[in-house]
Formats: sequence, C-alpha cells, structure tokens
Amino acid sequence: MKKLYITLVAITTIMMVSCEDSSVLFDASKFQAGSPDNMNEWTITTDSEVPSGEEWLDDSGEHFTGFAKDLLDGNVNTYWHTDYTKQDYEYIDPYPHWVLIDMKKENHLVSISVTNRQGNRKGMKKFKLEGSMNGTEFTSLGEFEFQGIDAPQSYPLSSTNGYRYIKLTAIEGYTAAQFTYLSEISFTVLK
Repeated sequence: MKKLYITLVAITTIMMVSCEDSSVLFDASKFQAGSPDNMNEWTITTDSEVPSGEEWLDDSGEHFTGFAKDLLDGNVNTYWHTDYTKQDYEYIDPYPHWVLIDMKKENHLVSISVTNRQGNRKGMKKFKLEGSMNGTEFTSLGEFEFQGIDAPQSYPLSSTNGYRYIKLTAIEGYTAAQFTYLSEISFTVLK
C-alpha cells in the first residue's frame, strides 16, 4: 500500500511540474459562458400564434400581439400566445405547440431560461427541447417539467454539440385547454 501511495504522489508531482510550463493542458478562459452576441439577428417561427395583424387585450387590459417574436424581445410583459380565436373556447390548435429559433450561427448551449406569461399559470406543464444544424434533422436535448410561476426557470444543457436551431415544443398543459403561452426564452452559451 505504501508503494502505491508513493507511486501516485510521484505521478501527480510529475504531472503538476510538466503543466507549469507554457504547455497548458486546460485553458479555462476559453470556456466562458454568457449571452449570445447576435440575438438581434435571430428569427423565430411557430406552429401557432394569434392571427396576424390583430392586437389583443389581456386580463389586465394591456395590449399584446401574441406573436412568437415576443419571446425574444427581452420584455416579460409581452408574450407569445397560440391561437384561440374560435368562440366558446373551441381551441383550434391542440398540443403539441412549438417555436423554432434560428440563431443564425452555431452556438454551444450551457442553459436555457424560459419565462412564463406573467400572472397566468395555465400554460404548458411539460416541454421538450431539440437542437439542429440544418433546421430539419433534430437531436433531443431532453424533456422538462415547467412550473406555473412568473420567475424565469433555467434548465442546464450539454454544450458538447453546437446547434444553429433550437426547437421548444410544449407537449402538455396544466389544464384541458389546448393553448399555451410564454413570455421569454433566453440562452447561456459558451463563448
């Protein structure tokens, strides 16, 4: 046992000495995380949003458009809302609902932050994330539970692979209603 301990100490010492010169094995400064630098160029598409050109009043009397682009505007008081224009809550677009974000370049994601519509907790309960380089062939990044709260909710992601496109799909709601909504989506990426 004493020989094993001495051998391990010797190997560790050799490794530490060999790393003290200019040949660094791991440079942590190359792996800093932060907000993407080109978010103003991003585009977003969806399977459903309120009809084009219409402006709605929410429960508090505030105007909103319900467009998917509102997810990227940095304002928690605007939100994307799937279409629910039929009378008597006959929702025309059932689950699942999705948004597809084109980040215009490859990003290695560290986490995603998703913020619910403020003051309303009836939206999605479960969602899945997928990544793609071409917008048609997707890799699963996981399924997640979404709490019906106002605060942003952050979900860690593996940054091993980079993606240009991120697809968030709402797969289940808190109620039998077939609509959903979100206020904001943001990412932390490797820089």
